[in-house]
Amino acid sequence: MGSAKAITVLWRCCIPKNSGVVRLCEQLMKRTAIEKGYDVAIIRNGPHTSPTESGKRYHITGAVAKRSTKTAYSCHWYLTRPPPPRIPKELPNILNQPNPQLWPMDYAKTGLDDPRTNFKTSRK
Repeated sequence: MGSAKAITVLWRCCIPKNSGVVRLCEQLMKRTAIEKGYDVAIIRNGPHTSPTESGKRYHITGAVAKRSTKTAYSCHWYLTRPPPPRIPKELPNILNQPNPQLWPMDYAKTGLDDPRTNFKTSRK
């Protein structure tokens, strides 16, 4: 399992107004970073649909990165349904797909070393 270091969570998209959706996205991406032993979780798009072979599926798009080794993975977390207006404290059910679904990613595409990248952080 990953280390106990703090995970930096960055948003590369607009942060949703719904605090439950923010919490859901951040928890899933942090979980992925911890499992990989990485120190940065980037949320590129909150819950949305995209066409797949099996139809449109709700998912969260992001990336996890490790600054010390300059490695990164692109990530999708598939959801069983759209997030409700209020998300309960526990995580909602997720599909029994490879969740999260990960692909190797070029570290430079994370934007972490580019000062022009406009990252945001959620207010706590």
